[in-house]
Amino acid sequence: PVAYSYHLLPVPPVDMKSAIAFLFFVNAAVAFFSPSPQLPTNIHNIRRTSNAVFSVPGQPHLVGSACLRSSSNPDSESDSAQDTSPEETLLRMNLSINAAADPDAAIEAVRAYVRSFPFAAILPVQPLQYVPSDDGLGVKVTFLRKKTKEKGSQDGGIDFSIEFTSPEDEEEGGVGMGPLGRRIRVVATRISEGQTVSKMFSEKLIVTEFVKGISGSEPERSSEMLSKLVSVDSVFHKWMS
Repeated sequence: PVAYSYHLLPVPPVDMKSAIAFLFFVNAAVAFFSPSPQLPTNIHNIRRTSNAVFSVPGQPHLVGSACLRSSSNPDSESDSAQDTSPEETLLRMNLSINAAADPDAAIEAVRAYVRSFPFAAILPVQPLQYVPSDDGLGVKVTFLRKKTKEKGSQDGGIDFSIEFTSPEDEEEGGVGMGPLGRRIRVVATRISEGQTVSKMFSEKLIVTEFVKGISGSEPERSSEMLSKLVSVDSVFHKWMS
């Protein structure tokens, strides 16, 4: 057998200050000689997308949902722009003014009827409030819910507007603007503000019961005085069979 012997060479003492200085020198040299990635020069023209991909030469693709929009581009749309599409019409009703009835008295009687209509009795479980509209010419019915940090107290609603038909409307309908031709229009539109869940069932009950009451087919909610001033000429609503 061959015998081997090992001898450890003496290790000179290490100067810590010199070692740290050497490491700093190496890092600085690597950073100086390594090519830096170039960012896109047209970064301000990148529009906001739901899943934008940014490519940097020599680097992997960067994917993210929070992207950039140029504030100097006049064609770019504002992030805070709201949907301006019109609300859906739930009810459109034309009332003809009876002979010898004063038109102004007739329209005020219709507005008084709408203001006094028992919306809360139609929906005893749904919290709501109804007040005159901002212009005082109609009624705004607001569905309510418990207010939280994430959601407000408004949960949609219905806006009733009552006004005379315009001459253009009457011409399109083939009716003159004489004493018997001037009509009153009742329009109910959906208020989608604050609505997170569809209120189709509540809207249907309110609209259908309102039509029964103002037309006189529901005696409990009809008005004898109103029937002397106006008569239902035409009715269209979302749930007509």
